[in-house]
Amino acid sequence: MCQLKLSGLAICLCLSQPLLADTLMLDSINTEPTNNEMGLLRPERGMTAQQVFNKFGKPLEEKIAIGNPPITRWVYSDFKVYFEYDHVIRSVVIRKKNN
Repeated sequence: MCQLKLSGLAICLCLSQPLLADTLMLDSINTEPTNNEMGLLRPERGMTAQQVFNKFGKPLEEKIAIGNPPITRWVYSDFKVYFEYDHVIRSVVIRKKNN
């Protein structure tokens, strides 16, 4: 009987994990700083790679293009920029880990 209760508890815990992950992801999205001088200025969708380079400078790291269409990633200290061909499709804030 005790083993049956433990099995039931284990199943409930496993099923609840996706719910926790969704909540954490939504909290992360909702707390992203605004894209301006008051928050964290970063490239906007549609900018060219040359415009990003001119405005934000040389990235710390440039990842090679992968996939079809080719997606390239530039890494800056506070954000990452994703390009499809030569245009920004998304910029993402790098989350600093809390110690």
